[in-house]
Amino acid sequence: MERHNQEIFKKINELLDENIEFALLTITKATANSPGRLGFKMLVLKDGTTFGTVGGGELEFQATKEALSSIKEKKSKTIEYNLTPDLKMACGGRVELFIEYFEATKKAYLFGGGHMGVDLTPILASLGFRVIVIDNREDYAKSSRFLNVSEVINADYLEYAENFKPSESDAVVIFTHGHTYDYDILDILCRRNIDVKYIGVIGAKNKINMIKKKISSSGYGNDLIDRVYAPIGLNIATKTTPEISVAIAAEIVAVYNGVKDIKFMSR
Repeated sequence: MERHNQEIFKKINELLDENIEFALLTITKATANSPGRLGFKMLVLKDGTTFGTVGGGELEFQATKEALSSIKEKKSKTIEYNLTPDLKMACGGRVELFIEYFEATKKAYLFGGGHMGVDLTPILASLGFRVIVIDNREDYAKSSRFLNVSEVINADYLEYAENFKPSESDAVVIFTHGHTYDYDILDILCRRNIDVKYIGVIGAKNKINMIKKKISSSGYGNDLIDRVYAPIGLNIATKTTPEISVAIAAEIVAVYNGVKDIKFMSR
């Protein structure tokens, strides 16, 4: 049991480091004749991959289905099984399982470390994002300029856009100090067909329309450009960078929460 749990805990740390969501199943109650013992643990990933065991057989099959449901619903729960012939098990025991859902840590990649990045970083951090700021200017790419930032990277925008590997739970915000950078970064993301929850680009409608038209004509074979939020932020009559940051954060929250009936700047 001790070695089993050590392996499970090691795998948990790996999954957390790799920012992968999963469910942890733990037997919290078990009668003497059940195949699973008190404290047995099993990990279930979104694709159905499992590590460890809670007893095997039909019990484990049904428990895996419940774990996948927990991942889909993003909720933890307790379930109980009577190990009867109805469950294709004749041992007659009883098992209680706690399924704990672990969400992938959301990251927000901010391309641009100017005033907007400084104002938006603490807001996103307060919403549970790990904020990563990228800027090609050494003087702007300093952690001391930002509150609650997870990482500040001094790098060429285009090289970083070509090589970073965001997850589907992440957000990307593009507001660099040059219109050309904004276009080039977005063009790379569309060509790569980056799978993230949110991509937003700052700019006036004329600029955005031009960018979207140009990228749409590139023939990348995907619809990512149609899912970009631009002009960025909710329409709350913003005038200052702190207000714009609030509008951007509010739009991101709306997208993550699946809200449809909000007047977006880009719609």
